[in-house]
Amino acid sequence: MFSFHLTSRILLNQKKIDVGLFNFLLRGNTSLEPSKQQKTVTWLSDQNWKDIELLQILDKRFVNLIEDIQSNEQLWRNW
Repeated sequence: MFSFHLTSRILLNQKKIDVGLFNFLLRGNTSLEPSKQQKTVTWLSDQNWKDIELLQILDKRFVNLIEDIQSNEQLWRNW
């Protein structure tokens, strides 16, 4: 834990880690707001769904994550 903390602090200070994504890694979506999109898969928890929604906002690489999960539900569930 100490090594992780030390390394992450160094990388954050060097601006090599995105602060928003790092906070997401540590905490997930802590908002008390309800989900903006209706959850269409039953095997994900409501919190998982909120986490996915936030991840789509935080990083453009995940912008279509919900669409991908919905269109490839069995693959995602197996994974």
